[in-house]
Amino acid sequence: MPNQFNNKPYSLGLPLVGLAISYFITGRLGTWLVMPPGYSTALFPASGIALFAILRYGYKVWPGILIGSFLLNGSISVLQQNLSLIKFIPIGLSIGLGACGEALLGAYFLYRFTKSSDPFYQVKNVFIFIVFSSGISSLISAACGTSTVMLSGLGNWDQFNETFLTWWLGDAIGILVITPILIVHSTLPSNRFHPKLMREGIFLVISLIIVCKIVFANWSGDSHYPLAYLPFPFLVWAVFRFDKLGVTVPTLVISIISIWETINGNGPFAIHQEPNKSLLLLQTFLGVASTMTLTLFTDLTEKRRISDSLKKAEEQLKQTENFSLVMTTHVGLNGSWLKFPSTICDLLGYTREEMMSMKFETITHPDDLEADLHQCQRLIRGEIKSFDMEKRYIHKDGHIIWVYLNASIVLDGDKNPLHFLSYIRDITERKNLEEALKRHSKELEDRVQERTLALERSNQDLEEFAYLASHDMQEPLRKIITFSDRLIEKEDSLNEEAKGYLSRMKKAAFRMSNYISDLLEYSKVTQQPKKYERVSLKKLVIQVIEDLSHQIKNKNATINMGELPTLEVDPIQFPKAIQNLISNALKYHREDLPPIISITSIFLGKIKKWQIEVSDNGIGIDDKYYNRIFKPFERLHGRSEFEGSGIGLAICQKIIDRHNGTITVQKNLPFGTTFVITLPEKQKPS
Repeated sequence: MPNQFNNKPYSLGLPLVGLAISYFITGRLGTWLVMPPGYSTALFPASGIALFAILRYGYKVWPGILIGSFLLNGSISVLQQNLSLIKFIPIGLSIGLGACGEALLGAYFLYRFTKSSDPFYQVKNVFIFIVFSSGISSLISAACGTSTVMLSGLGNWDQFNETFLTWWLGDAIGILVITPILIVHSTLPSNRFHPKLMREGIFLVISLIIVCKIVFANWSGDSHYPLAYLPFPFLVWAVFRFDKLGVTVPTLVISIISIWETINGNGPFAIHQEPNKSLLLLQTFLGVASTMTLTLFTDLTEKRRISDSLKKAEEQLKQTENFSLVMTTHVGLNGSWLKFPSTICDLLGYTREEMMSMKFETITHPDDLEADLHQCQRLIRGEIKSFDMEKRYIHKDGHIIWVYLNASIVLDGDKNPLHFLSYIRDITERKNLEEALKRHSKELEDRVQERTLALERSNQDLEEFAYLASHDMQEPLRKIITFSDRLIEKEDSLNEEAKGYLSRMKKAAFRMSNYISDLLEYSKVTQQPKKYERVSLKKLVIQVIEDLSHQIKNKNATINMGELPTLEVDPIQFPKAIQNLISNALKYHREDLPPIISITSIFLGKIKKWQIEVSDNGIGIDDKYYNRIFKPFERLHGRSEFEGSGIGLAICQKIIDRHNGTITVQKNLPFGTTFVITLPEKQKPS
């Protein structure tokens, strides 16, 4: 729950201890107001403290309520009624949990229905606070407490209804009276009242005490006049003059005096021989007083807040408006000015005399005139109440002035149009800035497009060159390899050193040929047109396994396949990506462990894509190389350890990119690598 009253960080330890102590002390004070059989009071202040603590510190302080309630009821049952501690423990826990539930539910209701922890923010909050946070939530404590007392034998079942009712109303009145006081104390600024207002407040409190004594202590003698609601005017006075303090202090004064005197048999609510009925009448009175005061204060506060907001908005509007002007709008209007400020003259460069002799059509830009007149006619016909537009005026020297215009119509008593009321703000600087920004954006967009086209042409030229160069270089390499073989076979005069040189030259030529073949394959990926078909991935993988059967057999490898989907892929290129991944898994295997390769898939319904995973139990790849392995000719191992050109994964990535997908790598615990391919369910047409 948000803390509405204190945003400072704090430890829960001190609030928990403070809450438990406060609950115990105020609960003991509340026992002074106990009515028979001893477990229900006219006003239980501890319930108000518990709700305030939850509102201020959040739900986590509930153990403080439980501890305080347990100690409070233990001091009554064990110390005063000689109940054994063992027998009391379940009783104390039950009553304490009821008190916790009351406070937690009360705070939940207030926040759930108002999104706020402040019961004073608006009238709706007051209603929720009174009905739910006070009335309904108190039923939990009353139900738990009364049932526990009766079940434990501390009370008689024939007193259940009266005990439950007074317990419930006592907790509810405690929340209505005490919680607002604590909220006010926590939010009231210092140095709020000047001396004159403080003197008035003291006079108000003294007057209210005297009136309460007259009403509830029978200072005027035994009178049967209905004076119970005589303190209400003082509550209204306090609310109007003293803001939040006017809600809480007078209500507290009335509560203390009325409860004390009623318990002692005085006042209009005291019914001799029937103390519980007296208490119920008193609690009803206090509920009405608290509800009326809270509602009146919140209603006034809400209206003041709205009024202050309107005043602030008006002030901001005055600050932002440069000037206003008013034009006549009688039927058959001629568009002449009725009145206008001097700022319009300064803006447009005309004198007041020149402006009075001109029509507004004269200074309005021709391209905006039709739209302006159309909206004015709609105002006259009553189709709209006002309109806003950005329009252009023509300065006396001919340059354009951009303005924001808000226009409404003023009617006479017979609902006939009198004149337009137009508010105007100069937005020329903003418009000029927008135009400059548009021009700059257009220039930037043209440059980006030009460079993109140049880059595409450059990439295309480079790929074509790589393809042709790779193709043409293969022929000289084949001749080098062929002539090296002939020299080794026919020249018996060559010594071992010379033959070694020729053998090394032949191996280098083979490697060069492999590099060129891989480069040729890499360039061909983008040279070929995109051609997507519905292909069974399972059949595709089976074909790849057959092509690599010799390697699989030599490595004693195992290939596991899960359920594989039918995909829209290029039937020529996509198998090469799968083949490269399986080939890598066979190549980079652990010496002490035969390769195990798994190919699985899952459909990602939210993004409508297939995720294909190729996992192995090989030597794995260090995290720091994840961004490097998809670059052409990137090798992580020496040529003596593993053969290859280092271009296989680059080809995979390029193929997957052409399928509008992604390929990533991650660890396959406990060891090995998993390549994750993500492809759309359906390919967009090229």
